[in-house]
Amino acid sequence: IHLAVLAACLVYLGWLSPLMLLILASFLGAAVFVVNRLERKAQVYIKDGRDELHHLQGHLHALNDGAKELKLHRPRRDSLYSDVLWPSATKIRTLNVHGQTWYSLLNSWVQVVYFLIIGTILIALPSLVAGEYRQILTGYALTILFMRGHIMGAMVTIPLLSRARVSL
Repeated sequence: IHLAVLAACLVYLGWLSPLMLLILASFLGAAVFVVNRLERKAQVYIKDGRDELHHLQGHLHALNDGAKELKLHRPRRDSLYSDVLWPSATKIRTLNVHGQTWYSLLNSWVQVVYFLIIGTILIALPSLVAGEYRQILTGYALTILFMRGHIMGAMVTIPLLSRARVSL
């Protein structure tokens, strides 16, 4: 539903001023390009973490199969834990933290772009235009402020969809 509301808002902004929508679209196009690059970087870490998780699960199955032997031989048990399980679990944690850090950076970038657009509309553009265009700027500012919740709602789903895509 977030994307449908955002599309409707963009149609309304186009109805207010096609020229301003074109300027906004070019600015958003550059922002989406950066978002896409950041998402790809995060996805690499998430995918590597998922691969390492499968690797760890293989070790856990082996642990289950050899439980009796490990109960009898303490050095082997300690070696399995310190040389196999602990490094694998640490690597999974590190990769997931890196991936989520990139998603946090992506979310921060979206907020910075959002506030730059609002600041430009409310502070810079009114001094450059006169008359009815100031009313159009007001409509743009209010519509973009309304869009914020839906933009953030769509941004929340990006990591979830990426994790789902990686798991396939």
